[in-house]
Amino acid sequence: SARVRRGAGPGAGPGPARATAAANAGARADTLSWQGTLGLQPLHAQGRLRLDRFPAHLFAPYFAHALPVALVRAELGWDGRFSVLQATQGLAASASGSARVDDVRVLALPEAALPASAPSPSPRSDAPGDELLTWRSLALGPLQFAMTPGARPSLSIGQASLDGLYARLVVTEQGRLNLQTVASPPAPASASASASASAPAPAAPAAVEVAAAASAGQAASAPPDLPLAVSVGQTRLSQGRIDFADHFIRPHYSAALTDLEGTLGAVSSQTRSMAPLHLQGHAEGSAALEIDGQINPTVRPPALDIHARATGLELAPLSPYAGKYAGYDIERGRLSLDVRYRIAADGRLQADNRLVLEQLTFGQAVDSPQATKLPVRLAVALLKDRDGVIDIDLPVSGSLDDPEFSVGGVILRLLLNLLVKAVTSPFSLLAGGSGGSSLGSVDFQPGTAAFTPAGQAALAKLAQALADRPAVTVTIHGDADPAAERAAYQQQAIEAALAAERAREPAGATREQLLRALYRRTDLPDKPRNLFGFAKTLPGPEMEALLRQQVPAGDEAMRALALQRSLQVRRALLAAGVPATRLFLADPTLHRAEGGAGWTPQAGLTLQGR
Repeated sequence: SARVRRGAGPGAGPGPARATAAANAGARADTLSWQGTLGLQPLHAQGRLRLDRFPAHLFAPYFAHALPVALVRAELGWDGRFSVLQATQGLAASASGSARVDDVRVLALPEAALPASAPSPSPRSDAPGDELLTWRSLALGPLQFAMTPGARPSLSIGQASLDGLYARLVVTEQGRLNLQTVASPPAPASASASASASAPAPAAPAAVEVAAAASAGQAASAPPDLPLAVSVGQTRLSQGRIDFADHFIRPHYSAALTDLEGTLGAVSSQTRSMAPLHLQGHAEGSAALEIDGQINPTVRPPALDIHARATGLELAPLSPYAGKYAGYDIERGRLSLDVRYRIAADGRLQADNRLVLEQLTFGQAVDSPQATKLPVRLAVALLKDRDGVIDIDLPVSGSLDDPEFSVGGVILRLLLNLLVKAVTSPFSLLAGGSGGSSLGSVDFQPGTAAFTPAGQAALAKLAQALADRPAVTVTIHGDADPAAERAAYQQQAIEAALAAERAREPAGATREQLLRALYRRTDLPDKPRNLFGFAKTLPGPEMEALLRQQVPAGDEAMRALALQRSLQVRRALLAAGVPATRLFLADPTLHRAEGGAGWTPQAGLTLQGR
């Protein structure tokens, strides 16, 4: 109902007028009252307007066809003055007072019900969708608005207070974020089908893909400056909650940010000066979330310098992602994040991302075609320290003006590089990136199972690295080369026989005497003899050469040497404190160097994760 006490007729100047209205919604009457002056030619109105819980949703049917959401409820409030004047140069308007938008409830429409880009004669579906956005109250005031012909409109808000915010973010079964659906209608069916047919299978969690795409999209089509100059004195958020659900992954994943409380200081689109920001809450009811820093979201590019921390996020609920993309369930673990993002005036982004994972433990293997073929378990084992903690720094930099730049994409590439490094440079990861390439093998003296000085040093470093990475196991591959080591192996056999001979001979016997005794006792088929059949007395070098030739140095002997090298490495690591349960011996191998050169006698090592 409405009542106008007095107005002004056509052609008349401004005259006093008063109007009241009431819209019945259930048992409550929502009121509108205005008192002031009104003129029609030219249009001129000024006065005081008061709205009390005005049901804006009652008018939703008139403009619903143009909205990608369903407005279920919204109650408006206003108390203040306004003025409108239609001049020859254009429309001038001003308003001052306080505003409220309370009891808001917005639903996301099903994609079939979204408004088309062009009018269509077919009827539009009114099927209800998922909850998208609600809040109890939004208070704005004091508020000042001014618009004059030829000038940029301005809006000034002393304080904005938002209470009881609830937002629901959903990744659909098609991998789209519900906010993307709201922001832009889906592509035509034919185009979508073509894109789906040519696109590769996703290689990252849908939530991360959406974030990466959104980041790249923002850079590719950055919005222009705001159509009006905006300044807000302070913004307060209380009792906020954000629910996230991913229906793209199976089994479905969901998470919640709760108890969101915070403040944002004064911001203005007229300057890049940043306002202090503080926001805190909880993730999944257990992880503490805290964001501090400075920001100005009203300028382009946004001015930003924030530091965010999340501690104690349980990883087991993320098993659907781990199973699909890593190939294993997560049995247990906890994640903490410490990130800092800075955006300069030229749009240059500098980001520091620190991830700390505690006691990350994989469970059963999952048969997923999207799972990486890279050694995830090994990478995790190499990154874990002796306390079961993985501490990773992922720095990111780039320009928001670059359409190819994506924060999410860069972080994914950095994580992928860690997995690749587990294949190409596992010992570098084992040693924390410093001097790890020398730990992949242990050098030996030619023809022996005795370490070189370099081999001894490598073993000491390896033992320390294994102590710091208790989830890593080692397989030892002893190796020998029959061609390259034959002479050294035979000489070593002679030296060992002489050492045994020394125990039989009188103390102080010379090497020559030991050699003659060994030669005399050794049955050589081609030993030179005199006319009476007795062994000739030969010079020492000749006796030694004959003894060497009789030492078997074929493949069987070399394989035995390779095995001794494996056992020697195992004994050394056991003595350094590495548990026997982490050490394995592989079948010894024979190396075949052309000409017997260019090869160092060694035992190779490979790493596995437990």
